[in-house]
Amino acid sequence: MKKIVLSCLVLSTAVLSGCATQGHCDATKTDPSMLEKLNCDLGGGYQRQVRQNEQAVLDARAENAMFHAIYVEIEEQRKAVRQDLAGQQQQLAKLQANLNQLLGRLKTKYAHKSDTLQKISELETQVAALQQSGAHDPRSIQAKQQELAELQRKISHLELSLGY
Repeated sequence: MKKIVLSCLVLSTAVLSGCATQGHCDATKTDPSMLEKLNCDLGGGYQRQVRQNEQAVLDARAENAMFHAIYVEIEEQRKAVRQDLAGQQQQLAKLQANLNQLLGRLKTKYAHKSDTLQKISELETQVAALQQSGAHDPRSIQAKQQELAELQRKISHLELSLGY
């Protein structure tokens, strides 16, 4: 009897230790044998797999947090660019209104001088052309601002030539 118990004990220890070193335990396996389940459970195969999956979830959460932070930063930059563009458009509209007002004043003041009226008319045509080419691209707005500044310089030159 002692021999049977001892041989069963040695046999079960050998089987368990041999399978515990197997290293490949798959918890998703549909029909593992009872011995395979026991070996994976006692050998730590299932626990190792659980730790790996938990680490994968933690890594995915960290990546998700990074993506979210990047998304928030991009959204803030987009809002800043939109506000900057709106500010540029307001400045452009103000500059165009001032030019139109100045040209109107000069036109009424020098209605009797045909050469001055011709210069004013040319400037009005250029301002009108700039106003009609309304674009929302920041580069074109900057270009329009530069052109309007050039027109403003021409008007200033005209005013100087008229004695202001």
